Amino acid sequence: MATLAIAGLTPLIEQRSRHGAVTTAALSRAIGLEDKPDLAPFVRFYDTIDRILPEAILVGDSTTPVYAGNHFVQRPRVRRWFNASTGYGTLGYALPAAVGARRACPGQPVVALVGDGGLMFTLSELATAVDAQTPIMVIVWNNVGFEEIRAAMDAAGVARCGVDPVPPDFESLADAFGSAYAAVGDTGALEAALLAFVKTPRVTLIEIDAEAWMASG
Repeated sequence: MATLAIAGLTPLIEQRSRHGAVTTAALSRAIGLEDKPDLAPFVRFYDTIDRILPEAILVGDSTTPVYAGNHFVQRPRVRRWFNASTGYGTLGYALPAAVGARRACPGQPVVALVGDGGLMFTLSELATAVDAQTPIMVIVWNNVGFEEIRAAMDAAGVARCGVDPVPPDFESLADAFGSAYAAVGDTGALEAALLAFVKTPRVTLIEIDAEAWMASG
């Protein structure tokens, strides 16, 4: 009976999801959400991912691109976008969750979106992905520390404390773990890295220079 019930409900849920996506997209256009200065740089970020990996499962950490994406990202199906940016500071979630998503859906490309600070909470799971031959892409938004917390401290007039950790050399770390690596500063470089992943799926760490990306237009 449970199987019959699920089979009957699933099409209704998918239909509702598609209707919700259309409504959300229309509202976003109506209020010009994607044109706001703090969100616009991430429109081209997600557009590039959607163009190269339209069916990818995106797994987000607590990091700036994910906060932005929560406002306008649309996926073609359910279970293609989930993240930990819910206000509870669960840093490090994206990498192990992405490994789990890929193991659960071996036919789907999976992208983990994480900041340089958040990645350090669960960096060892990069070894898990390599050892388990679980080809995920890890996109690291490197803004040299905890930018969201820095901004919150500045806005509250609080002296910065513990928010400027110096990030490691991610290229060396990727090499040490046996992961592929690419450095990215604009949409062209991101597209090239995504295409390389499509051509040869393997654990891949893509480091985005946040400052260069924001300035690239």
